[in-house]
Amino acid sequence: MVWDLGFEWHDADWMRRRAHANALGSPWSIYELHLGSWRRMPEQANRFLNYRELAHALGEYVTALGFTHVELLR
Repeated sequence: MVWDLGFEWHDADWMRRRAHANALGSPWSIYELHLGSWRRMPEQANRFLNYRELAHALGEYVTALGFTHVELLR
């Protein structure tokens, strides 16, 4: 089934730049991450963070360290 969402994209600039920003010839730096051991909530019985809880902090962390990709381990 195909569904037309009628969404208008506004990413033309990004689409033009993306071939140069992440070209196959560019170096990759992959941060491997086990979700259960990256960060926890000590005030809540040391439980694991869920995807939504760690998303922004993880993005900022790997960007600051210069990683280009994240591999999520189980």
